[in-house]
Parts: sequence; structure tokens; C-alpha cells
Amino acid sequence: MNQVSTKPYLYLLGFAIAILAFGWINWKKILDINIGDTYYIIKYSQLCVALSFLYFMLGFIYFVCLKYGLKLDFWLTVSHVMVSISGLIIIWLLFNSHRESKPGDIAAMLKDIYINNYLNYSIIFFLALLILSQVLFVINVIMSFAKNKVN
Repeated sequence: MNQVSTKPYLYLLGFAIAILAFGWINWKKILDINIGDTYYIIKYSQLCVALSFLYFMLGFIYFVCLKYGLKLDFWLTVSHVMVSISGLIIIWLLFNSHRESKPGDIAAMLKDIYINNYLNYSIIFFLALLILSQVLFVINVIMSFAKNKVN
């Protein structure tokens, strides 16, 4: 835990590189998201480049804060790094767990719809948790600036 709070940028930059590698391996795959009557089609490579840019920026902000001696809160830093990395992995695992039923089997189709509904709720929960951790990151940086200005 102490390593995460003293050098969080290493974990975020390493995860950004892992995301880029994943996008490079799966560059032909497509992610399709159905929300109501709308389908969103995104290539894995484009999504991975955007996510890796986000994680590079988070790591860079941590690096700059620590380089200039800003004292970040231990628990906010550790929780942000852990939730940011594990939350994205959990969302990806849940997204790949969606079930598709065979045509003609109504009982299996209803069961799959029921399970997929709970998977969707879980994805929304972890996405909200991921967004909340980014808000906590901003609060952590602002608090460290305020403490630094006071001293």
C-alpha cells in the first residue's frame, strides 16, 4: 500500500501501457453497446487509445504533484489508484460475461435476459464507482494545493 501512495504514477502508467497492448492485440475487434434503441459501435483500438490517454494523464498529474512536493492524502490516493485499475478490469469482465441465447429456447432466453439485466446493473454500478473515484482524485489534488498554499 505504501508503494501505491508514494509512486501511484507507476501503476497508472503501467496500466496505460497494458491497455495499449490490449488494443494492439485486439485491433480488429469491435465493441457494440446497445442502449435502448441506439447501438454504439466502437473499435477496441480506438477505445484503448482513449483510455490509455486518460490513464497516462492521471499518472502524469500524480507525477507532477509528487515532483513538486504536494502531499496527497494516503487513502484517497490508494483508493483512487485501486478503483481506477480494478474498476476498469471488472467492467471489462462483466461486459464480456453477457449471455446470448439460442433461438427457439424461450426458457433459456428469459433466464439470459434476467442475468444480463443484473450484469448491466453491475456495470452501471462499477462505472459510477469509477467516475466517483475520479472526482475524489480531483478533490485530493485540490486539497493538496490548498494545504500547500496555507503552509
